[in-house]
Order: sequence, then C-alpha cells, then structure tokens
Amino acid sequence: MLDLTRELIRRHERGAAGRHDVWVRAAARAIRRAGDAHDAAALLPCFLDDPEARGALLPVLACHGDRSTAAALLAVHDRNPEVLHVVGWFGHEPATLILWDHALQGDWDAQCSAVLGLLHLRCDGIDVAAELRRHEGRGLFPELLPALAVKTGDPSWARRLLDWGTTGASTDCNGGLLLGLALLGAAGRDAFDLALWSPAWETWSGSTGTVRWAARGVLATGWGVAGLRSRFDAHVSAATDPADRTNAVLVLTGVVDRWLDDEWTGLHAAVEPPETREQAFRLLFEGERALDRLAERLVDEAGDGGRTEIEPGLPLRFVLRQVYDLRRRLEDAVHHEADLDARTRTP
Repeated sequence: MLDLTRELIRRHERGAAGRHDVWVRAAARAIRRAGDAHDAAALLPCFLDDPEARGALLPVLACHGDRSTAAALLAVHDRNPEVLHVVGWFGHEPATLILWDHALQGDWDAQCSAVLGLLHLRCDGIDVAAELRRHEGRGLFPELLPALAVKTGDPSWARRLLDWGTTGASTDCNGGLLLGLALLGAAGRDAFDLALWSPAWETWSGSTGTVRWAARGVLATGWGVAGLRSRFDAHVSAATDPADRTNAVLVLTGVVDRWLDDEWTGLHAAVEPPETREQAFRLLFEGERALDRLAERLVDEAGDGGRTEIEPGLPLRFVLRQVYDLRRRLEDAVHHEADLDARTRTP
C-alpha cells in the first residue's frame, strides 16, 4: 500500500479532508495512477464510513477494486448515487433495474451516474429504445440517456441522434447525444465527427458541460491527439465559413484541455491518448501549422469579414485566449513530465 494512501486515510480520520479539498483530489488521482488492490481495499472502509463526503475516492475503487467492491458500494447508493457508475463499471448485473430507475427518475447527478453504469451492463429486461423514442426530438430530457443507444443494437440511431442534437436538443442537454454517437462505434463515427465540429452543437463549451462528453467521446473513438489534430486539419481545410473554422479551434483546444485534467474517464471503451505531453505539444504547437499561429490567422480572417463575437457577449479573441492557455498548460505538463522522468530514472 502506498504511503500516500495511509496519509489520505489519516486525514479523513482527523476530519481534515473535505469532499472538494484540492489535496484529496490530487492524492486520489495519484493513487489511481500508482496504486493497486491493496490501496483499494484500505480505502473502501474509509469511503463507506462517509460516502457523501468521500466521492473523490470512487475512481480509485473503480480502478483497483473488484466485483465485491460493487456489492459494497451498491449498499450505500442512497447516500451517494455516484456509486452507481462504479457498480455498473464492475459489471454487477443484479443492479441493472436499480440503475435504470435512477437513470429515469433521479436528479441530474444520479441520472448521469446510472447511465454511465448501465453502459457496462447487458441491460437485460429494459427497453432502452422505447425510452429514447419517448424523448426523441425534445429540447430537454435526461441528458445522458441517449448514450445508451448502443444498447438497442440499432445502427439507425446514429442518424437519429445526430438529427436530434442538430435540430431539437438544447446545447445545455446534448452531452448524451454526443457520447451516444461515439459509443455506436463504426455506425456512429461519421455522425460523431459531424456533431463534434458543428458550431450548432457547441461541443467546446464548458459552461454547458458538453466539452466533458466531447472529450470522452473522442477517447472512445481511439483517435488520440494525433487523430484529433488530423481531423481538425481536414475540417479547417474543407470549411468555407470563418465561424466554422474558429469553432473548430475551440473544439480542439477544449478537448485537449479536458484531457490534461487527467480525470477518470469511467468508460471501458475510452482509450487514453498514446502521446506523451511532449508529443502532444509538438503535434499542436510546432511546425508550419502551429495552432497558435493558425488561430491568429483564422481570427483575423473572421474579423476581416466583420465578425466580432463568437456568440453574444463572447468576443472573438476568446479563441486566442483558449489557445494561449492550452499552450501554457501543455508547456507546464512537459516540464512536469521531464521532472518526473528525472526523479524516477535509475542512474
């Protein structure tokens, strides 16, 4: 067991580790990366003692626990519905109907956790297609529910989810549609690509939360930084509307920025980008098509066309701020990666 795990438990026992404590979140992320089953076994009783306040431990339990962990977590789902995601992650089939009930009737957090859990279950005995048809075309609905379209076995949902998100769904409620397209695999790949770069979907937006699901969706496609950059270049080259091109810059920067947060994806289908931070930096910010120089040119082109805002109240130069911020974050990540390599390398 890691010394960091012992310290985390001590802080919880002293009441010195709140749910949103920055050190707790950082420690849990490190244990998720470097820990093993012993860390999960030690942290499970700690979580169960106060599940409402210790949700930051759930990714560790998911990554290093086992199916017995799922049963223990299910017993406290009424105190913290976030556990439903992990219960499903472990393939705990007896929980299917409980998760389905929360996916339809719970609050937003419970609905999302339940749907993410159901993605890893067979979903025997529930009619996902009927529930999707009931909401199809609406502006507001249980947001992540369309992610379960893959459970219908019907590839026609790719076009239907795309149409729903383009003409019906609010941009405050399109995350599940986007993730659903990604999880449909080959059947949804082209539709996901269209939605991802479409200005109408606002997939870069952190205020609506859609970028969170865009980042996971891209991981589910297995593109990585190189694949995402390749698709960005193709889209920018083909686009004729300056607004379309500047939107693509926001999508690319938004997705990569979310990846740098190093969150647990919670999806077996998601494949982490194979690139190191250094490789990601070189792919985005070196060479003739360095993203910062390209973005400056695209913003100038949009401005020359009389455009001053991305949307009402959001100036066009916001695009450049996002690009510059991502460059700084990636530079910091490269330095951190080099420092870590130096500390761990055997002389």
